[in-house]
Amino acid sequence: MRYMISSFLLALALTFPMAGAHAAEAPEAEVQAEVPASPFMIEKAVLRPTIGPVRRSAGYFTLHNHGEADRLTGAELEGAGNVELHTHIKEGEVMKMRRIESAEVPANGMLIFKHRAHHLMIFDLEGPLKEGMSVDGALIFEKAGRVPVTFSVMKPDLSGGTQKDDGMKHHGSGH
Repeated sequence: MRYMISSFLLALALTFPMAGAHAAEAPEAEVQAEVPASPFMIEKAVLRPTIGPVRRSAGYFTLHNHGEADRLTGAELEGAGNVELHTHIKEGEVMKMRRIESAEVPANGMLIFKHRAHHLMIFDLEGPLKEGMSVDGALIFEKAGRVPVTFSVMKPDLSGGTQKDDGMKHHGSGH
């Protein structure tokens, strides 16, 4: 009798940890299967450093689309009260900045947000943006939804690039 109880307890102890291990693995595998891969690769994601008490900045990036056409409809940035899509237009001899509702992302194409063209305007920052910082955010698309991106804070090259390439490539399926 004592042998049967010991054998039963041993079998029970060996069975339940395995069942628990399989149960813990299943939900994680399901979640991973439900997250579609993003067709986007985001490069050169840069925010301008803030100056003094100013709590505004601008954001630039290059977006490569390896899928169907989509529309960029918004953006989010940790520590920012508001992020808007903007562009520059020329009226006569004067360049003017205007808010836009969205930007077309061509199928298997590219969208560039740069100085004096499409760019992000960041308002109501909770604190200063200093060179060397990294700030998490997201680009929001009509079809693809929210795509995470990490921005580097650095002075942009006025030609639309950056003074230094951070070497980072940010993928829509993470960073």
